[in-house]
Amino acid sequence: MVAITSYGALKLNQALCMLFAVGMNFFPQKFMEGYNADVFDGKADIIMQFCMGIFGMTIMGTAIISASVARSDDKKVRSVGCLIMGVEWAFFALSDGYALMTGAFDGAMKDGTGPIVANLVLFSVMAFVLLLGWKESGSVTPKLGEMVPKGRCKTPLLVALVNNAFFGLGLALFTRAFMEMYIPGILDALPGPGKRGAGEAISIPLMIVMMGNAGKTILFGSFATLAVCSIGDEDASYKLLRGQAMHSMFYLGTFAREGVIAAAAGWPQPMRTASFFQCFAATFYMVNATMAIPYKLAPDAAKKK
Repeated sequence: MVAITSYGALKLNQALCMLFAVGMNFFPQKFMEGYNADVFDGKADIIMQFCMGIFGMTIMGTAIISASVARSDDKKVRSVGCLIMGVEWAFFALSDGYALMTGAFDGAMKDGTGPIVANLVLFSVMAFVLLLGWKESGSVTPKLGEMVPKGRCKTPLLVALVNNAFFGLGLALFTRAFMEMYIPGILDALPGPGKRGAGEAISIPLMIVMMGNAGKTILFGSFATLAVCSIGDEDASYKLLRGQAMHSMFYLGTFAREGVIAAAAGWPQPMRTASFFQCFAATFYMVNATMAIPYKLAPDAAKKK
Protein backbone atom coordinates (compact mmCIF):
# COMPACT_ATOMS: atom_id res chain seq x y z
CA MET A 1 0.00 0.00 0.00
CA VAL A 2 1.33 3.42 -0.98
CA ALA A 3 1.83 5.72 2.00
CA ILE A 4 0.10 9.10 1.75
CA THR A 5 2.39 11.95 2.81
CA SER A 6 1.48 15.58 3.35
CA TYR A 7 3.72 16.57 0.43
CA GLY A 8 2.13 14.01 -1.89
CA ALA A 9 -1.41 14.95 -0.85
CA LEU A 10 -0.77 18.65 -1.43
CA LYS A 11 0.87 18.04 -4.81
CA LEU A 12 -2.08 15.88 -5.87
CA ASN A 13 -4.42 18.65 -4.76
CA GLN A 14 -2.36 21.15 -6.73
CA ALA A 15 -2.53 19.01 -9.88
CA LEU A 16 -6.27 18.37 -9.64
CA CYS A 17 -7.12 22.02 -8.96
CA MET A 18 -4.92 23.10 -11.86
CA LEU A 19 -6.72 20.66 -14.18
CA PHE A 20 -10.06 22.16 -13.18
CA ALA A 21 -8.67 25.70 -13.57
CA VAL A 22 -7.19 25.05 -17.01
CA GLY A 23 -10.38 23.42 -18.26
CA MET A 24 -12.61 26.22 -17.01
CA ASN A 25 -10.38 29.11 -18.07
CA PHE A 26 -8.91 27.95 -21.36
CA PHE A 27 -11.30 25.30 -22.71
CA PRO A 28 -14.70 26.16 -21.19
CA GLN A 29 -16.77 24.75 -24.05
CA LYS A 30 -15.00 21.38 -23.94
CA PHE A 31 -15.25 21.41 -20.17
CA MET A 32 -18.99 21.98 -20.40
CA GLU A 33 -19.28 19.12 -22.88
CA GLY A 34 -17.53 16.84 -20.43
CA TYR A 35 -20.20 17.66 -17.85
CA ASN A 36 -23.09 17.34 -20.32
CA ALA A 37 -23.76 21.04 -19.74
CA ASP A 38 -23.32 22.17 -23.34
CA VAL A 39 -27.06 22.72 -23.73
CA PHE A 40 -27.12 26.52 -23.66
CA ASP A 41 -27.25 28.85 -26.64
CA GLY A 42 -26.70 32.53 -27.26
CA LYS A 43 -26.64 34.74 -24.19
CA ALA A 44 -26.92 31.79 -21.81
CA ASP A 45 -23.86 30.15 -23.36
CA ILE A 46 -21.81 33.35 -23.11
CA ILE A 47 -22.55 34.00 -19.47
CA MET A 48 -22.10 30.33 -18.56
CA GLN A 49 -18.55 30.43 -19.94
CA PHE A 50 -18.06 33.80 -18.25
CA CYS A 51 -19.02 32.32 -14.87
CA MET A 52 -16.91 29.25 -15.51
CA GLY A 53 -13.85 31.42 -16.11
CA ILE A 54 -14.32 33.22 -12.79
CA PHE A 55 -14.79 29.94 -10.91
CA GLY A 56 -11.74 28.43 -12.63
CA MET A 57 -9.68 31.47 -11.69
CA THR A 58 -10.52 30.98 -8.00
CA ILE A 59 -9.67 27.27 -8.19
CA MET A 60 -6.30 28.22 -9.67
CA GLY A 61 -5.75 30.20 -6.46
CA THR A 62 -6.20 26.99 -4.47
CA ALA A 63 -3.70 25.22 -6.73
CA ILE A 64 -1.15 27.96 -6.09
CA ILE A 65 -1.68 27.83 -2.32
CA SER A 66 -1.23 24.04 -2.41
CA ALA A 67 2.01 24.44 -4.37
CA SER A 68 3.29 27.10 -1.97
CA VAL A 69 2.52 25.04 1.14
CA ALA A 70 3.86 21.78 -0.33
CA ARG A 71 7.24 23.46 -0.87
CA SER A 72 7.63 24.28 2.82
CA ASP A 73 10.38 22.43 4.68
CA ASP A 74 8.23 22.59 7.82
CA LYS A 75 6.11 19.46 8.19
CA LYS A 76 3.71 21.29 10.52
CA VAL A 77 2.97 23.84 7.80
CA ARG A 78 2.16 21.08 5.33
CA SER A 79 -0.01 19.38 7.96
CA VAL A 80 -2.21 22.44 8.49
CA GLY A 81 -2.47 22.94 4.74
CA CYS A 82 -3.72 19.38 4.32
CA LEU A 83 -6.28 19.84 7.10
CA ILE A 84 -7.89 22.99 5.70
CA MET A 85 -7.97 21.74 2.14
CA GLY A 86 -9.31 18.37 3.21
CA VAL A 87 -12.14 20.14 5.03
CA GLU A 88 -12.72 22.27 1.92
CA TRP A 89 -13.23 19.22 -0.32
CA ALA A 90 -15.55 17.65 2.26
CA PHE A 91 -17.54 20.89 2.43
CA PHE A 92 -17.98 21.04 -1.35
CA ALA A 93 -19.01 17.38 -1.47
CA LEU A 94 -21.82 18.22 0.96
CA SER A 95 -22.65 21.58 -0.62
CA ASP A 96 -22.85 20.26 -4.19
CA GLY A 97 -24.73 17.21 -2.92
CA TYR A 98 -27.34 19.53 -1.44
CA ALA A 99 -27.53 21.50 -4.71
CA LEU A 100 -28.04 18.24 -6.58
CA MET A 101 -30.85 17.13 -4.27
CA THR A 102 -32.61 20.50 -4.46
CA GLY A 103 -32.66 20.49 -8.27
CA ALA A 104 -30.07 23.17 -9.07
CA PHE A 105 -28.71 21.03 -11.91
CA ASP A 106 -32.08 19.86 -13.27
CA GLY A 107 -32.39 20.45 -16.99
CA ALA A 108 -28.93 22.01 -17.21
CA MET A 109 -27.32 18.74 -18.32
CA LYS A 110 -28.58 16.94 -21.39
CA ASP A 111 -27.75 13.38 -20.29
CA GLY A 112 -28.49 13.65 -16.58
CA THR A 113 -26.44 14.59 -13.53
CA GLY A 114 -24.06 11.62 -13.57
CA PRO A 115 -20.96 13.87 -13.83
CA ILE A 116 -22.05 15.74 -10.70
CA VAL A 117 -22.37 12.46 -8.80
CA ALA A 118 -18.88 11.53 -10.04
CA ASN A 119 -17.67 14.90 -8.73
CA LEU A 120 -19.08 14.16 -5.29
CA VAL A 121 -17.14 10.88 -5.21
CA LEU A 122 -13.97 12.64 -6.38
CA PHE A 123 -14.37 15.39 -3.78
CA SER A 124 -14.83 12.80 -1.03
CA VAL A 125 -11.74 10.88 -2.13
CA MET A 126 -9.66 14.07 -2.16
CA ALA A 127 -10.89 14.99 1.32
CA PHE A 128 -9.85 11.53 2.54
CA VAL A 129 -6.40 11.73 0.90
CA LEU A 130 -5.68 15.17 2.34
CA LEU A 131 -6.81 14.12 5.81
CA LEU A 132 -4.49 11.11 5.55
CA GLY A 133 -1.70 13.57 4.70
CA TRP A 134 -2.70 15.64 7.72
CA LYS A 135 -2.51 12.57 9.96
CA GLU A 136 0.85 11.49 8.52
CA SER A 137 2.33 14.91 9.26
CA GLY A 138 1.29 15.07 12.90
CA SER A 139 -2.36 16.19 12.80
CA VAL A 140 -1.39 19.80 13.45
CA THR A 141 -4.17 22.36 13.91
CA PRO A 142 -4.01 26.14 13.38
CA LYS A 143 -3.16 28.47 16.25
CA LEU A 144 -6.35 30.51 16.20
CA GLY A 145 -4.84 33.39 18.16
CA GLU A 146 -1.88 33.78 15.78
CA MET A 147 -3.55 33.74 12.38
CA VAL A 148 -1.62 36.61 10.81
CA PRO A 149 1.23 36.65 8.26
CA LYS A 150 4.76 36.89 9.63
CA GLY A 151 7.50 39.48 9.22
CA ARG A 152 7.86 41.64 6.14
CA CYS A 153 5.06 39.79 4.38
CA LYS A 154 2.44 40.79 6.92
CA THR A 155 1.01 43.98 5.42
CA PRO A 156 1.01 43.05 1.70
CA LEU A 157 -0.47 39.61 2.40
CA LEU A 158 -3.19 41.15 4.58
CA VAL A 159 -3.96 43.61 1.77
CA ALA A 160 -4.42 40.64 -0.56
CA LEU A 161 -6.70 38.86 1.90
CA VAL A 162 -8.85 41.93 2.55
CA ASN A 163 -9.24 42.46 -1.20
CA ASN A 164 -10.17 38.80 -1.62
CA ALA A 165 -12.63 38.93 1.27
CA PHE A 166 -14.71 41.58 -0.52
CA PHE A 167 -15.31 39.27 -3.48
CA GLY A 168 -15.41 36.07 -1.45
CA LEU A 169 -18.07 37.26 0.97
CA GLY A 170 -20.10 38.96 -1.74
CA LEU A 171 -20.21 35.88 -3.96
CA ALA A 172 -20.64 33.36 -1.16
CA LEU A 173 -23.32 35.14 0.87
CA PHE A 174 -25.12 37.36 -1.63
CA THR A 175 -24.46 35.54 -4.90
CA ARG A 176 -27.25 36.80 -7.13
CA ALA A 177 -27.27 40.33 -5.70
CA PHE A 178 -23.49 40.52 -6.11
CA MET A 179 -23.74 39.39 -9.73
CA GLU A 180 -26.49 41.94 -10.36
CA MET A 181 -24.23 44.65 -8.98
CA TYR A 182 -21.63 43.92 -11.66
CA ILE A 183 -23.81 42.89 -14.63
CA PRO A 184 -27.28 44.27 -13.80
CA GLY A 185 -30.26 42.79 -15.60
CA ILE A 186 -28.31 40.15 -17.50
CA LEU A 187 -29.61 37.11 -15.61
CA ASP A 188 -33.23 38.17 -15.99
CA ALA A 189 -32.71 38.50 -19.75
CA LEU A 190 -31.41 34.96 -20.24
CA PRO A 191 -33.63 32.82 -22.46
CA GLY A 192 -32.26 29.32 -21.87
CA PRO A 193 -33.68 26.18 -23.50
CA GLY A 194 -36.57 26.12 -21.05
CA LYS A 195 -38.01 27.78 -17.97
CA ARG A 196 -38.28 26.88 -14.32
CA GLY A 197 -39.96 28.66 -11.43
CA ALA A 198 -41.44 32.06 -12.23
CA GLY A 199 -40.20 32.25 -15.80
CA GLU A 200 -36.56 31.87 -14.80
CA ALA A 201 -34.09 30.43 -17.30
CA ILE A 202 -32.98 26.95 -16.24
CA SER A 203 -29.33 27.97 -16.59
CA ILE A 204 -29.56 30.42 -13.69
CA PRO A 205 -29.51 27.96 -10.74
CA LEU A 206 -26.36 26.31 -12.12
CA MET A 207 -24.72 29.71 -12.57
CA ILE A 208 -25.64 30.70 -9.02
CA VAL A 209 -24.09 27.47 -7.71
CA MET A 210 -20.90 28.09 -9.69
CA MET A 211 -20.51 31.71 -8.62
CA GLY A 212 -21.39 30.91 -5.01
CA ASN A 213 -18.76 28.16 -5.05
CA ALA A 214 -16.26 30.63 -6.48
CA GLY A 215 -16.81 32.87 -3.45
CA LYS A 216 -16.50 29.95 -1.04
CA THR A 217 -13.27 28.88 -2.75
CA ILE A 218 -11.85 32.36 -2.19
CA LEU A 219 -12.81 32.26 1.49
CA PHE A 220 -11.33 28.79 2.01
CA GLY A 221 -8.12 29.96 0.33
CA SER A 222 -7.93 32.95 2.64
CA PHE A 223 -8.53 30.80 5.72
CA ALA A 224 -5.91 28.29 4.56
CA THR A 225 -3.44 31.14 4.13
CA LEU A 226 -4.02 32.47 7.65
CA ALA A 227 -3.99 28.96 9.14
CA VAL A 228 -0.61 28.23 7.56
CA CYS A 229 0.74 31.60 8.70
CA SER A 230 -0.29 30.76 12.27
CA ILE A 231 2.08 27.77 12.24
CA GLY A 232 4.81 28.82 9.82
CA ASP A 233 7.57 31.41 9.99
CA GLU A 234 8.32 34.32 7.67
CA ASP A 235 9.44 31.89 4.96
CA ALA A 236 5.98 30.27 4.85
CA SER A 237 4.34 33.71 4.66
CA TYR A 238 6.73 34.71 1.87
CA LYS A 239 5.86 31.67 -0.24
CA LEU A 240 2.15 32.44 0.17
CA LEU A 241 2.65 36.12 -0.68
CA ARG A 242 4.65 35.22 -3.78
CA GLY A 243 1.90 32.84 -4.89
CA GLN A 244 -0.82 35.41 -4.18
CA ALA A 245 1.05 38.01 -6.24
CA MET A 246 1.27 35.59 -9.18
CA HIS A 247 -2.40 34.74 -8.93
CA SER A 248 -3.41 38.39 -8.74
CA MET A 249 -1.46 39.11 -11.92
CA PHE A 250 -3.34 36.26 -13.60
CA TYR A 251 -6.62 37.71 -12.36
CA LEU A 252 -5.85 41.09 -13.91
CA GLY A 253 -5.44 39.28 -17.21
CA THR A 254 -8.82 37.59 -16.82
CA PHE A 255 -10.30 40.95 -15.79
CA ALA A 256 -9.18 42.39 -19.13
CA ARG A 257 -10.71 39.38 -20.92
CA GLU A 258 -13.98 39.85 -19.06
CA GLY A 259 -14.10 43.45 -20.24
CA VAL A 260 -13.83 42.35 -23.86
CA ILE A 261 -16.60 39.76 -23.37
CA ALA A 262 -18.89 42.28 -21.65
CA ALA A 263 -18.31 44.93 -24.30
CA ALA A 264 -18.93 42.47 -27.16
CA ALA A 265 -22.09 41.16 -25.47
CA GLY A 266 -23.36 44.66 -24.69
CA TRP A 267 -23.50 44.09 -20.92
CA PRO A 268 -23.60 47.12 -18.61
CA GLN A 269 -20.50 47.35 -16.39
CA PRO A 270 -21.19 49.93 -13.66
CA MET A 271 -18.57 48.53 -11.26
CA ARG A 272 -15.76 47.93 -13.74
CA THR A 273 -13.75 51.10 -13.14
CA ALA A 274 -13.96 50.83 -9.36
CA SER A 275 -12.99 47.15 -9.49
CA PHE A 276 -10.01 47.92 -11.70
CA PHE A 277 -8.60 50.52 -9.33
CA GLN A 278 -9.26 48.27 -6.32
CA CYS A 279 -7.62 45.16 -7.77
CA PHE A 280 -4.82 46.93 -9.63
CA ALA A 281 -3.78 48.86 -6.53
CA ALA A 282 -3.77 45.73 -4.36
CA THR A 283 -1.87 43.73 -6.98
CA PHE A 284 0.71 46.45 -7.60
CA TYR A 285 1.37 46.75 -3.88
CA MET A 286 1.69 42.97 -3.44
CA VAL A 287 4.03 42.50 -6.38
CA ASN A 288 6.16 45.51 -5.42
CA ALA A 289 6.43 44.29 -1.81
CA THR A 290 7.33 40.77 -2.93
CA MET A 291 10.08 42.01 -5.24
CA ALA A 292 11.45 44.28 -2.50
CA ILE A 293 12.04 41.42 -0.04
CA PRO A 294 15.66 40.24 -0.34
CA TYR A 295 15.88 36.72 -1.68
CA LYS A 296 18.95 34.51 -2.06
CA LEU A 297 18.97 31.20 -3.85
CA ALA A 298 20.39 28.27 -1.91
CA PRO A 299 23.50 26.65 -3.42
CA ASP A 300 22.76 23.95 -5.96
CA ALA A 301 22.83 20.54 -4.29
CA ALA A 302 25.14 19.18 -6.99
CA LYS A 303 27.67 21.94 -6.30
CA LYS A 304 27.78 21.14 -2.61
CA LYS A 305 29.40 17.75 -3.27
